[in-house]
Amino acid sequence: MHHLKQIITNKNNKLIILRFSLGVIFFFFGILKFIPHASPAEDLAQETIHNLTKGLISKHTGLLILASVETSLGILFILGRFLKIAISIALLHMLFTFLPLFLFSNTAYANQPFMFTIPVHYEKYSFYKCSLAFMADRGELN
Repeated sequence: MHHLKQIITNKNNKLIILRFSLGVIFFFFGILKFIPHASPAEDLAQETIHNLTKGLISKHTGLLILASVETSLGILFILGRFLKIAISIALLHMLFTFLPLFLFSNTAYANQPFMFTIPVHYEKYSFYKCSLAFMADRGELN
């Protein structure tokens, strides 16, 4: 048990665990989007992409692109490859992930403000992923 604690508390190992965890999250949510109706945020993601591109990208194609980006980011984080690029893309991805809170507030909130619908709970995970990516980029885990 003491050996495990030493492994976990080592700063380099913390960054590896953080990077790997972030990769698993991206990979999992990306894979869900490849499976029709598996992601609770599917409709919201499709609407957002469709509206942001003014209909130039169909809802289905937009979802496949998003799934590919998320899955690819997951793989890059898990493997620890091209991390500067992966973190930059992840932060841009998360910026767009927050847009539905402002663009589609009627579908983002339940009866009252700050009583979120299920897809918006996934937005919270984006905030966590964003924070983790910043920490991983800066190596700020002590």
